[in-house]
Amino acid sequence: MTFQPFSRIEEPFTIGLQPVDPNGFLFIDDRLTDYRAQKRVLYEQLFDECCMAEPTTAEAQREGGRLIVDCLRNHHTQHYRFDAGHAYPTDGSAPIDLHSRDEIPLATTALLVPDDLVLMRRDDSGWRMVAASLCFPSSWNPREKFGKSLEAIHAPVPMGEQTNSRIRRIFDGLKPGIPVWRENWALDADDELRHALGETDRAQGMNKLAGEIFLRTEYQTLHKLPVCGDILFTIGIYITPLESLLDTDNGHQKVSTLLHQYRTMSDAGRSYKGIDQNSDGLVNWLEKNKAQNK
Repeated sequence: MTFQPFSRIEEPFTIGLQPVDPNGFLFIDDRLTDYRAQKRVLYEQLFDECCMAEPTTAEAQREGGRLIVDCLRNHHTQHYRFDAGHAYPTDGSAPIDLHSRDEIPLATTALLVPDDLVLMRRDDSGWRMVAASLCFPSSWNPREKFGKSLEAIHAPVPMGEQTNSRIRRIFDGLKPGIPVWRENWALDADDELRHALGETDRAQGMNKLAGEIFLRTEYQTLHKLPVCGDILFTIGIYITPLESLLDTDNGHQKVSTLLHQYRTMSDAGRSYKGIDQNSDGLVNWLEKNKAQNK
């Protein structure tokens, strides 16, 4: 089963959470081999920039890992065989030792899936990022955000205190066994998976509409872990040329949704997404290909 971009998109910079099947929340498709290979290269070259964890989180990471492995064992047997502490990919790539990198167990778990994995923990300052394997950030730098609260992580996002308060309430109210999902989008000038921009880079501006435009969609799921009480956050990245949106189910209606979002977005929102320059070509294409009112 393959994720369909823009399957459910809310207004810009809103939360838009929906329940998701607790047993079949992962989309494992033909991206898996390439994404896993890219993760291995990044682990070799930039491990400390991609993987990080506070020392008290190892057991919580392992609990999150068991959730991922159980989903793979039960619903994705065409991709893996599990035996004696190892996962054997059916595509013939190298086995994965589920007990390796014990200092950051989440790093090993993340090699099993295309998704990035993040662990959030509640303390007096709010929900903080306390462990992560984040190889494919969407124009932000995980190392800059590590250890910070949700409010600090979202500080550059033009969404206001009311939305921050709602996010805190949602995180506080999540229940074990009842995961939720949301979708986020961006437009980029390339199809690279890793966009690790720091705040200084972002402040200098991003022109993503200078040439070919790619639609970058994030499929995010949130799971309250029953033993430790932390939240496991999965982030799956899907990148396709913008024109391919027309080839998906209800493609013209999705183009209409994207046009509506662009038009209703504030100047600050467009600037944050890096789509405030050279936008005439984008708007013209959206206008040409939107759904026609009957």
